[in-house]
Amino acid sequence: MSLLRSHEYLKPNRAYYGQGRWVYERLVEPNPNVFMVLGGHNPGVAYNIKKTGDRTVLELLSDYQNGPEGGQGFMRFLQFDVENKRLFVNTYSPYLKKYNFFKPEEDEFILPLNLKPIEKRVATDYVGIYSRTNELIGKVSKVPSGQTATVPYPNVQLGQTYPWYAIARDGFGGLSRSEVWTFTGE
Repeated sequence: MSLLRSHEYLKPNRAYYGQGRWVYERLVEPNPNVFMVLGGHNPGVAYNIKKTGDRTVLELLSDYQNGPEGGQGFMRFLQFDVENKRLFVNTYSPYLKKYNFFKPEEDEFILPLNLKPIEKRVATDYVGIYSRTNELIGKVSKVPSGQTATVPYPNVQLGQTYPWYAIARDGFGGLSRSEVWTFTGE
């Protein structure tokens, strides 16, 4: 199931705003995995419960930025009770240690929630298993950026395949490992 977040989606009167209708028609409606859309930009709060085919889509607006001090830290909290099929919505400001910026009935409510488990199947035509070892083949230090580092592979025999990988470290402790590659001795 997917939740979409859009900068602007609804107005406080619950109508679409700006790109809202476009998001609904092109992203929400045709994609059956979308169950919720969250939006802001417009000062206020609102929600819609939409039926789209056999699913319910929840659309929520919350924006407190026009309040004193840029909204005084008010945030919208969503608590998903999947077992009981409910979404609890609350608004709280840790700055003020207070619930509800707007009227309690606008900032605290319970919505229906029907999340269905999705059966997923992964299919592939290839599985590769590589074992990295700690056997050091060679080491090169202080290779300038953009230059090539080379290390001779010892005791290479004609027709034999040899695995290798590289580890690069920078002066700040960063580390990167390559994939495991192979070559055949010539």
